[in-house]
Amino acid sequence: MEIPDIKNYDMKRPPPAALAPATRIILRATELCEAGVTLVRESAAIKIDDMKRSPPAASSPAPAPAPRIILLASELCEAGVTLVRGSAARNMFEVTFDRRRGVMEIPAIKIDDMKQPLLVNLLAFEQTLGWEEPRLLASYVALIGQLIVTARDVELLRRRGILESQLADDEEAARFFSHLGDGTAINYKRQAFSSLYKDVHRYCDRWWPRNRAALRRDYFASPWSVISVVVATLVVFLTATQTYFTVFPAKT
Repeated sequence: MEIPDIKNYDMKRPPPAALAPATRIILRATELCEAGVTLVRESAAIKIDDMKRSPPAASSPAPAPAPRIILLASELCEAGVTLVRGSAARNMFEVTFDRRRGVMEIPAIKIDDMKQPLLVNLLAFEQTLGWEEPRLLASYVALIGQLIVTARDVELLRRRGILESQLADDEEAARFFSHLGDGTAINYKRQAFSSLYKDVHRYCDRWWPRNRAALRRDYFASPWSVISVVVATLVVFLTATQTYFTVFPAKT
């Protein structure tokens, strides 16, 4: 069987026609008229083809992103949020916030020297899972790690019965939480506590809870401050009464 000569075969093919370069300029209007082109005004009526075109989609405002941070436990108390220990029947992830009463319930947290490596390994295992569902443990660690940053936060949660620490002191307990989530990736769009973050931010931005907490902290923090406020109020009332009867004496 004879094999055709491919080289000679290609050489016998007619060369492709060269494409003319596209014109990049057009004559001016006066030159077009001199060349015999007639310029007319097109009707301003709407064409059927234009009516068939779909109008551009209106750009809807992007939803506000969920907050990524939350105040410290001590700052939440100053903003009027009450931290209480959750029910013993709940699991550790059932952290709730009542936005009407401003009460955050946190199940009991128990920490010791053995909990840190255990939680780190569980976090590493959770990171190997897909992103289809919110990472519950990583979300919980991020939340608690933002609530507990200083020894003051540890002391506050201990007094409320929320935190039970078997570490050396409050400083070490604060370091326990501050470094627990190091290197953990969190998808904040699918954070398990995103709704809690929003409710807390809205509550803390209100005028009355914040000023009520400041009033309670500055004037009603101890029995002596309460007595001082009562005595000062009584003195002001008696002084105002005396001034009134001095200006407007009773008629005899």
